[in-house]
Amino acid sequence: MIWSAVSFGKQTIHLVRPDIPRISEEASSWLTASDPAANVEKFRLPKRAVPRFLTSDDLRRFFAACDADQRQLFSTILLTGMRKGEIEHLLWSDVNFELGVIFIQAKPDIGWQSKTDERLIPISPTLQQILLERYARRHSNAWVFANRAGNRDGHMLDKLKTICRRAGIRPATVHALRHSFGAHLRMAGCNLTDIADLLGHQDLATTQIYAKVQQEHLRSVIGKLTALVPTDSAPVSLKRVTQPQMTGQGRRKLLRENTLQEVEEELAERVGFEPTVEFPLHTLSKRARSTTPTSLRLESSTCGRPGTV
Repeated sequence: MIWSAVSFGKQTIHLVRPDIPRISEEASSWLTASDPAANVEKFRLPKRAVPRFLTSDDLRRFFAACDADQRQLFSTILLTGMRKGEIEHLLWSDVNFELGVIFIQAKPDIGWQSKTDERLIPISPTLQQILLERYARRHSNAWVFANRAGNRDGHMLDKLKTICRRAGIRPATVHALRHSFGAHLRMAGCNLTDIADLLGHQDLATTQIYAKVQQEHLRSVIGKLTALVPTDSAPVSLKRVTQPQMTGQGRRKLLRENTLQEVEEELAERVGFEPTVEFPLHTLSKRARSTTPTSLRLESSTCGRPGTV
């Protein structure tokens, strides 16, 4: 805003002018380069959707399309649940074969910080064999997964997409392999607390997404209540309830022969009923026309009724 004698009177300018320096100084303190919300705590809301992971069939097809080097790389991600940055910055000094663990820790000398706190990942026998083979044919004494030039491999996502196309499965990401780690552990019966520790989740609510992956364990828990409900009836097959029985010739058998016999005897007890013609019980759909004249059938049907002549 421009202050001038044209817009305001002399008396107004005289009264306001002493406050202009103070107002300007206060406004300058507001216009700062630092973020005023920098000290405000951020709340990370966990995703509630089912995570995208590779099924057992997808994994078989995926690893069948990998070469030896790619199989070692992506098998390590699947068997550890490491993030993309963690696997890219994994050093041989982080791998302790004697203790059988992998250290996920910050590396200030190269300017890399883990997304969460430091943690330990146990090395399974299969993973140990993979890492030992990798170490025997290593391209670098520093990086676990280095390219042929000995530098850190930064093209994992491109390799992953190429393998997915070659395997004929949906495109996946490195984080999808991490989700596969948690999802398959959950389906194997691992509890959410252990999965959270292995994945490095600071909040257990983040791990709750894996609770939706498989509900078979809940079926077994509910099945323990079966003994509390007495039942005398034989188990009923859902197929027999919902589908008609098929004969040997592929025709639907709507009524059994003994059932048809009971129906005929019940009808015979009704007043005025007389079967028109005898026919085999198994040829209901091919019932022959009655040879009895219509007049005789009418006379027979009205015989014995009250009020008939």
